[in-house]
Amino acid sequence: MRAPRLSLYWLLPFLLTAVQAWVSWKFCHEIRSEELAESVRNVYWLEHRLLYDGVSSNVGWYASLMVFYRVCGFSLYSAKLVRLILWLLGLLGAADLLRRFLGPRLAWAPLVLLGLSPTALYFGAMQTSFAVDVPFAAICLWLLLASFRRTPGDRLGWALAFAGGFVAMVAALAYPGFLFYLPSLALVAWFAPPDRSAPWPRWLSAGAGFATPLLAALAYVSPASMLIYDPATHTGVFRGGGQVGLDPATAWASLGVVLRDLFVRGESYYFELSRPEFSGIAASAGLGWIGLTVICRCVRGRANRVVVGAALLLLALNLTVPNLSTNGLPGLRRCTGVITAYVVLFTVAWQYYAGLPAGRAGLRRAGLALCLLLPLSHALKLPSLLVDASRASRYNAGDWFVLRPSPTASLAYVMDQLDHGQVLAIYGPTGRILPVRYQEIYAAVSGARLWNQGRDRPVPAIDWKTGRRITLTPALWTDYYFPH
Repeated sequence: MRAPRLSLYWLLPFLLTAVQAWVSWKFCHEIRSEELAESVRNVYWLEHRLLYDGVSSNVGWYASLMVFYRVCGFSLYSAKLVRLILWLLGLLGAADLLRRFLGPRLAWAPLVLLGLSPTALYFGAMQTSFAVDVPFAAICLWLLLASFRRTPGDRLGWALAFAGGFVAMVAALAYPGFLFYLPSLALVAWFAPPDRSAPWPRWLSAGAGFATPLLAALAYVSPASMLIYDPATHTGVFRGGGQVGLDPATAWASLGVVLRDLFVRGESYYFELSRPEFSGIAASAGLGWIGLTVICRCVRGRANRVVVGAALLLLALNLTVPNLSTNGLPGLRRCTGVITAYVVLFTVAWQYYAGLPAGRAGLRRAGLALCLLLPLSHALKLPSLLVDASRASRYNAGDWFVLRPSPTASLAYVMDQLDHGQVLAIYGPTGRILPVRYQEIYAAVSGARLWNQGRDRPVPAIDWKTGRRITLTPALWTDYYFPH
């Protein structure tokens, strides 16, 4: 019976990815401004070895999309497919880690909890790098532990360690919040191998892999100093648009927004979710029960202290450091490591109750039932999540991408007009040229030509500053001729 049970277990990551694909499809009625910036404009700028500005410095995400567009072609929604692939790989990594920790008979529950997380599903449907830390963490930990399980002289172990470090830096370059994972990942990876002396050479290999993407990015972007610090925006790599401050009032207010996103309603920047992660009695009761169980186990000294400590450290960093930002746009998108942390704590509690002896069957059944309130709550929130995804967003991109009933049809219309000798311009009711944004439509048109047709033709437009015809180039924004 073991083989069929194991086969069914390995279907779970694919079924959960299908759920994510369903949610992602519901998002395709529109495209948000940040999605255009992160999956089209900034990728096209990077294709020219440029950064749009210091805020747009998530080069790990842009480079991943650039490679995909070169190989598979481009559409406005291609980035959703990249996110689906990443999510599947993350779920497969998590499935193997949970299988080894709990066994396939028990590993399904935390895997379902992760795969049906409303936060992960919502952000996973977007074309930004929000929440990519969750699947990247599973992939990175799987690679490191797979490396350290091999014998010291095994070359594959060295390659896996290098890959683990490489993925960690790509993740950090794609989503700066991944840096908060590094202490927890190192803690788990260090104490996992039975021989504490064996990992040192592997750590060197992982360190080399970790440094490689950053060095490659610095060598590729011109000028490299733009990646480190943009004097126009006072931002750069690993910082995005955030500016760290030490104002307690601001930090408490930001934390309040995050907690509201988790327990009440998602209303922060780019997070519009009516029934979030821990909203409702069932989810709150399940979360409280898990927290109480972990605390009691730690007090009695019977919990897996390394795993619990790593999860609590990740939780603390995600609830504090991102909320020190002073840019006035707090929200759960900066703190999605919370999702990974509580899934780990759920796993610890689930393992404890599942392992209780027959003499404590009553506690075992009650404990498992209370733990299952969380994945059950997630499953019951899926219909409302699909409704939220289908609603019009206040962040929907306007101008060029609403000229026709859908963004893809709008892009096709603009490209057809350009192919027939028209120039980019939008006129107001009085016939005056409106000061609309050219950067996203320019990148979409030129990117589609470059990645699908292998040629990057000039894109003419009317300069709304002077009324003259110009040819659009990235330099117009790199030199700040047009506003950002």
